[in-house]
Amino acid sequence: DKVFRGIGWAALHSDISKPKDDFMVMFRSSPYGGVSHGHASQNDIAIMKGGRALICAGGERFPQHGTPFHNEYAQQSISHNCILVNGQGAINRDGNKGGEIVDFFTQEQFGYVCGEAENAYGDLMTKSRRHLLLIRPSILVIVDDLATPEPANFQWLLHAFEKFDINDSTVVSKRKGATLTGNVYASTNLSISQTDAWPVAPDKGFPTLTKPLPPKRWHLTAETNEQTNQCRIATLFTVQGPGEEAPSINIQQEGDRVQFEYNTLRGQISLSPNASGVIMIDSDQGGFEIAS
Repeated sequence: DKVFRGIGWAALHSDISKPKDDFMVMFRSSPYGGVSHGHASQNDIAIMKGGRALICAGGERFPQHGTPFHNEYAQQSISHNCILVNGQGAINRDGNKGGEIVDFFTQEQFGYVCGEAENAYGDLMTKSRRHLLLIRPSILVIVDDLATPEPANFQWLLHAFEKFDINDSTVVSKRKGATLTGNVYASTNLSISQTDAWPVAPDKGFPTLTKPLPPKRWHLTAETNEQTNQCRIATLFTVQGPGEEAPSINIQQEGDRVQFEYNTLRGQISLSPNASGVIMIDSDQGGFEIAS
């Protein structure tokens, strides 16, 4: 694991010395905001297993830099694995509207990073804190602590190259034999949907374009069903590579707590936005608590 606080990037790995098997999570919460080659992608993630992209960016620079598809979509929060508030994302093209990595630790069994992106949303949010805990070799916990000055609907986004399998609150992304399974929980009810439609046409402004259009990607949205000014969204991911068995994990929800057991580890995720404890871990290697 490694953090680069000055530019707001971090990487968590199951085993970087074995790239064919490595479970990698990239994270960005950058004080530079959406300027230069940076996008409005605060608290953004990308997930790979053995080099296979299971969670990716939703768009790309097409057909060239500065086109409508690039400026109006690929650079915006909606094209990344971020949070929207009433459909609005972080402020783009403002170097003073960025995020910050506020915590990081790494040890043999765990890697952890936390970013705060409230500043990137201007007046939209009073809290936008994302916690990522990688439990080696195959578990990832993501918790978003969100707050707004006025009640709002939140949209939680994921993007992938292949269509998601969605079953109630379980979402699955597959890529070239690798599988990422996520169980999504929240302090309020969520509706989960997906589409492969681009919100901005890739050839917008180029009616005579002959260049092939970029391949479609799949865009997943988990949206709160009612407006609230506080929300906590938690996802527990498991990953397996080609030929690997699915991780053995037991998950149970009891009220506003999600409890799980993985190998000799026992964990608890609090879904209450008012709870100071976010993730609590008890294992043979010791326990710890991640606070909000």
